[in-house]
Amino acid sequence: MKPNRLRTGPGVVSWEAVYEGENETLRQDEGGLYGEIERARLTSFRLVVGSDVLAEVITTDPYMFVYRRRTSISEAGERVYILFGDMASNLIAYDMSSGQVIMGRIGDSHPLVDFSPPIPHPDEGEMF
Repeated sequence: MKPNRLRTGPGVVSWEAVYEGENETLRQDEGGLYGEIERARLTSFRLVVGSDVLAEVITTDPYMFVYRRRTSISEAGERVYILFGDMASNLIAYDMSSGQVIMGRIGDSHPLVDFSPPIPHPDEGEMF
């Protein structure tokens, strides 16, 4: 089975993992997979469209870093957002339809974003 990949191309939001010194990166739109991120070397994580940075978090503890694409469905319709950041401090939610950036913490209540704890990904290890 092939890994699930998001669409890539001009105008599509993807992620970029930045390693020590910012000279080396792993990018989703260049074929990088989330499980390939070298957490021991991770210094920041960005949402990008091409060379434009939409949002970035500095990873203080790369083993507490999380990235998820979430979809919420309500009477107003479907909303897709990217949730990423440090589980121990702040998370960023990027609304894919409006471009709005919402800050929060695990457990926060927000009308647009579900800040509930994410289910651990096999490549993340123990976070809770």
